[in-house]
Amino acid sequence: MGNKTKNDIRHTGVVTSVKGSLAVVKIATQSACASCHAKSACSASDMQDKNIEAQIPKGMDIKIGDTVDVVISRSVGYIAVLFAYLLPVIILLASVIIVTKMGYTEDIGGLVGLANMVLYFIVLYLFRKKLNKKISIVIEK
Repeated sequence: MGNKTKNDIRHTGVVTSVKGSLAVVKIATQSACASCHAKSACSASDMQDKNIEAQIPKGMDIKIGDTVDVVISRSVGYIAVLFAYLLPVIILLASVIIVTKMGYTEDIGGLVGLANMVLYFIVLYLFRKKLNKKISIVIEK
């Protein structure tokens, strides 16, 4: 897997658990201002840990505590952003606009929008295995 391209998004993390061909990797994410020289005086800078479930390539020996790179191609990252952020916002706004144009109150429009969000995420959950095949995150040592 060692082919590094500029179209890859990579983060270094530590393996916290291994389940078959999947590993959970803890990565530290930080805001854009976390490296600023004035971050100690600013409440906007932050750093937090995230757990990422990543595919272990065949033949790679991964153990808890190993430091690894988590890699996703940029195009796959865009697909993930589409499903996680863009489509829900479009569905929510479209629902509210359509319902209010039909003559209902904004309260009803908001409730219909929220109901559509719940439905969208249920459908996303039901198709998670299919999405996992398209949106794969891989480990490199």
